[in-house]
Amino acid sequence: MLEISVIMLFIWILLFWILFTTPVHITKKGILAFWYFFVIALAIFSFYAEPSVSDDLYRHYALIDMLRSGAAAAVWVCKE
Repeated sequence: MLEISVIMLFIWILLFWILFTTPVHITKKGILAFWYFFVIALAIFSFYAEPSVSDDLYRHYALIDMLRSGAAAAVWVCKE
């Protein structure tokens, strides 16, 4: 399902680019349908997308603190 939502988002970006770079007349109902398509695709993507183990905020803040203090352990955190 994640792959389908990624494809839906790429299609939405392509359609967005086409609609706003070419002079196409679109009705209010069409704009709403276009927006709903984006919201649904983004909701599905957000539901199934999972961050990796190393993407927690604690590691990022710890790395920032180590880099600010000049600690050599910052290199070790980056390699994980």
